[in-house]
Amino acid sequence: MTDADLSGKQSDTWLFEIPEPPVRSLAGPSPIVHQFRQSAEHPPELIQSLTLNPQSLSDRAPEHQDRTMNAPAIIFDFGNVVGYFDYGRACEAIAQPRGLYGPALLQAAREAGLNELVAQFEIGQLSAKAFAESCCALLEPSDVTPEELIAAWSDIFWPNDSLVPLIHRLHNAGHRLILGSNTNELHASRFRRQFAETLSRFDHLILSFEVGHLKPSSGFYRACVEAAATDPADCLFIDDLPENVEGARQVGLQGLCYRDTPTLVADLVRLGVDSAAPST
Repeated sequence: MTDADLSGKQSDTWLFEIPEPPVRSLAGPSPIVHQFRQSAEHPPELIQSLTLNPQSLSDRAPEHQDRTMNAPAIIFDFGNVVGYFDYGRACEAIAQPRGLYGPALLQAAREAGLNELVAQFEIGQLSAKAFAESCCALLEPSDVTPEELIAAWSDIFWPNDSLVPLIHRLHNAGHRLILGSNTNELHASRFRRQFAETLSRFDHLILSFEVGHLKPSSGFYRACVEAAATDPADCLFIDDLPENVEGARQVGLQGLCYRDTPTLVADLVRLGVDSAAPST
C-alpha cells in the first residue's frame, strides 16, 4: 500500500523514493471482480492511467525481463490475489434494510470525505473505533451505528480457491512466503480469521497500517525485504496492480502481475520456480 508518508517515519535508505499515490477512491459493486481488477488498494482512475500492462513473462518487454530464480522469497498481495473483495457488499448491507441503493450511498460518502478517512486508516493513523465513528458521521441516513458499519465494512472477502494449491506447493518446497497488503485494522482482522488456514503457510504478514507505508512506496517494499531476510533481488513480488509490480522492480525486487493462477504458475516455472507446477 502507498501513502504520502503521512506516517512521519524517517525516509527510506533506498537510492530513491517511489512517490506515493493520491488518496485512493473506493469502488462500487463489481459483479466480476476477477476481471475488473478493482483493487481495494488503488482507485479506478489510477488504474486507468497506468502505462505498464499486466503482461505475462513470455511477452514482457526486454527491459522488464526477470532473471531465473532458484529459491526466491515470494511476496503475495492479498486483495484480488489471495482473496477477492467487493466494497459493494458493505454498501448493500447498510443500504438494503433502509430501502436505499448501495452505490448511491457509497458515492455520497465519498463526496463527504470517505476516501481521506480510508487513507488515514490504512497507514495506521486512525483506530478502528475512530474510523467507524467518523464514517457514521458522513453517512445519510444518520442512524447507522459504528457497530453496524464495522460489521458491514469487514464482510467483503471471499477466497481465490485456484491459488490455494499453489501456495501449499510453494510452502512445502521451502519457499519463504510473505503477504504484502495495503489494508487496515478491520479488514486484516477479518481476513486473518477467514483465511487462517491459507495464511498459516506464510512466514510474515506485511500490512500497510502496521508498517506505515502503502504500495508503491519504497518503504513498503523495504519492510517486505526485511521480513524475507534476504536481498531484494532474491524477492519476487506478485500483485494484481501493474504499478505495484513496477514499484517493487524500481527498488530491486523482481515482480509478476497476477492475472490468473494458470498464467502465474507458468511464469513462476519460467523463472525457475519448478515447485509451482502441479506434480504429475
